[in-house]
Amino acid sequence: MKKNIKKLKRIYSIFSVSFVALSLFGANKIIQRLHEKDTTIVTEETAIPQRVDYKAYLQQEEDKVWQKLETINISKEAVENLKKTSYQNYLNDNSTYKDNNQPVSKEYETMVHKILREFGIDPATITLGYWDGPSEACAGDFFMKINPVLMPKVSPETQTFMIAHEVQHILNKDHSTTYFIRNLLENPVSNSELTPDHPLMHFILFAEKRADMQAAMKSPEWAKRYLCFAQEISQLGDIDPNDTAHPGTAERVKIAQALVENSKQQIV
Repeated sequence: MKKNIKKLKRIYSIFSVSFVALSLFGANKIIQRLHEKDTTIVTEETAIPQRVDYKAYLQQEEDKVWQKLETINISKEAVENLKKTSYQNYLNDNSTYKDNNQPVSKEYETMVHKILREFGIDPATITLGYWDGPSEACAGDFFMKINPVLMPKVSPETQTFMIAHEVQHILNKDHSTTYFIRNLLENPVSNSELTPDHPLMHFILFAEKRADMQAAMKSPEWAKRYLCFAQEISQLGDIDPNDTAHPGTAERVKIAQALVENSKQQIV
């Protein structure tokens, strides 16, 4: 009988120790989970958003554009080869831009030359002159034209960004790329015939978006100028809502705000 009692006490003791151990183990797990949960909450509340690599984003967008162009048998390599072998044709066909060099005011000349230098372009290589087209400015590989009637209608900050936008077209040689893509089209189309889904329109839209973003990524100051430009043009009543060759004003404001925030993180 005494042996049985001792045996029962031993079993009870083992059971009790095991139960306490398991309880402590389980409690420890619960505490760990609660701690992890609390840590997660704190992390979510205090996390700094990751910096976005907009250069990589633009490269991805460009790749998509060329994939779209390849659906109509136009490759980036073919366009680059034409630039090497037939660039003189481009210069000849666009000679009117070089000849039409009616001077602009000294104020605009000074502004344009300053921005060209800031982005690494020798002003002596660019023909600057007047134009009476539908926008404040335009640019090709070797020229920039200013509309002195439309330019004063926007603020100095917006004027500055518009010039920087055109400078990106010069740097990327978007004008000649568009020219040679047109030369490779099996079914040539005019600007008015281009539909939003046409591969060439995809390139034109991308080139405009890239010009905005590249100028803005130059520095935090340029990012702020982009936001000023985007907000101002969104309030202008003469912007064509059916213009598919440029990003929409709402999209431009959104991108500009993101680039301003991104530039702040880079400073930090």
